This record gives sequence, C-alpha cells and structure tokens, in this order.
Amino acid sequence: MRAIHLSVDYFRDRSNFRENGCWEWRGATGGNGYGSMRSKGKTITPHRAVYKLLHGEIPAGLHVCHRCDNRLCCNPDHLFLGTRSDNMQDCLTKGRFKTPFGAGERAGRAKLTNEQAKAIRNDPRPHRVIAAEYGVDKSAIGHLKRGKTWAGI
Repeated sequence: MRAIHLSVDYFRDRSNFRENGCWEWRGATGGNGYGSMRSKGKTITPHRAVYKLLHGEIPAGLHVCHRCDNRLCCNPDHLFLGTRSDNMQDCLTKGRFKTPFGAGERAGRAKLTNEQAKAIRNDPRPHRVIAAEYGVDKSAIGHLKRGKTWAGI
C-alpha cells in the first residue's frame, strides 16, 4: 500500500466545488453521511483530516464542526472546533434538527406543551413539586431544566 501525502491540494483535488464555497468530498462516505478515508492505517473523516493538517491535533472532547452544515465539506474556511453541545446548539439555531417523532409538543408522546416547558424551565421549585403539578416524573423535569429534552424551545 502506498503512503498518502496529505496536503490541502490532496483534498482540493478530490472535491467538487459548490457555489457556496464548499469542497464536497468525492471519495468514500460512511453511513452517517460524512466523508471517509484512510490515513496512517486509521479511518478518519476528511474534514477532521484537513483540520488536523492545518491546526495540529484536535483536543480531546472537541468536534470539528461545519459552518456550512455540509457533512461532505472539507473546505478549511468552513470548519471550526466546538463541543458536542456547541454543535447541537448550532444545529438547533439553524433549524436543522429533525426527528421522525416531532419535537416539543409535536412529539407523539409529549405530555407537556411548549408553553408549559418554558414555564418549568424557569420554575425555582423542587423538581418533585413541579412534576406532581404537571403529572410527569421528576426526572423529566431534571432533563428539561438541563436542556437534555425540550432544547429547541
């Protein structure tokens, strides 16, 4: 197997260019919609490889995120570091978060309305008291207050 010399040109040569500036990876892709490649015996996404090439190692716990929201893009100008939480917040802010079950009160099993969820988020009372009032489990109140659920409201 021949060694690959990674450079920005390597990625540029293997990409389709879009009007919005994206460099869409033309190589292999994974089931998650991201590009996929082998480098130094390991599978890596092209956008992470480009970021590492230009900036060095990616600190533990951080993700290489796309400003353009294009999973195949490996344009270094479209990439930034963030936590999973930063990436999810970016996703919610841009209205990209989609679930087959609906979100908020549209979720098939939702027991609360969006307005109730907003009120609960700001309610200083103990979780068990709020839960009893709304007829939900106190863990549901904790999840809501920490943003694990109802994050889009």
